[in-house]
Amino acid sequence: MKINIAIAQIYPRFGDIKANLKQHVKLIDKAKREDADLIVFPELSLTGYCLQESVKNLTVSDPEKEFKQLIKASEGIGVIAGFIELSQDSRIFNSAVMCENGRMKGIQRKLFLPTYGMFEEGRYFACGEILRIFEFGFGKTAMLICEDAWHPELGLKLIEKNITLLFVSSCSPVKGVAETTGNSSREINFGINKFYSQFLGIPVVFVNRTGYENGISFYGGSMAFSAGGDQLFQAPDLKEDLYTVELDLSTVERCRTSFPYIRDVKNRREITISE
Repeated sequence: MKINIAIAQIYPRFGDIKANLKQHVKLIDKAKREDADLIVFPELSLTGYCLQESVKNLTVSDPEKEFKQLIKASEGIGVIAGFIELSQDSRIFNSAVMCENGRMKGIQRKLFLPTYGMFEEGRYFACGEILRIFEFGFGKTAMLICEDAWHPELGLKLIEKNITLLFVSSCSPVKGVAETTGNSSREINFGINKFYSQFLGIPVVFVNRTGYENGISFYGGSMAFSAGGDQLFQAPDLKEDLYTVELDLSTVERCRTSFPYIRDVKNRREITISE
């Protein structure tokens, strides 16, 4: 089974949900014309990232009501977009909303919040507690939001769930630029996403934003890997555009058969580590 995934490597309008919604709908319509089965946007695609104290002014408590335009645009296509969620118990989450065929399927909250170096997410957001599986028309998927992908224990949890595709949405900035190694953020993200595609035996799609906020440059460089770790696509740095990549889901079963990690995990036993 082959599917087309549209990668929306965008430059969100800082703090302007209305303008970003308009941009999202425009790109969703374009993705439909390109016969995409699903379009995925970066982390916090509807708000921007470096919001600090503005976070509380951009929360959405009822996405089905406030994102009606986005949900309606998902008729005939899957959509994943990032937003700031206000929960019923007044907690604020960095979240992604999932839509398909004119319906909201659910929400994934970011589980791990980077609060070190240039990152301050723990000051403004609460940690999510559940890693959800979402069923789209082409199969089961899961979403890791940026820092979540840096925690391979989540891969261990996903491996028994028999998902067929993993998405990673990100606001990854340019960091660690050196003459010999280039942008270290890109190199690290390449390694992480290649690892998941090999480890889980499924295609992985990484979507990063571009543009500038508060003196920070987000490099883009979105990418896709086949089941087994071959890189299928690499978006250019710093360029805002919509890209479409074809994924062959029929290779998943073959990949898992040749590398029977799922079998081994299901048959696992308690192993003691001794020093």
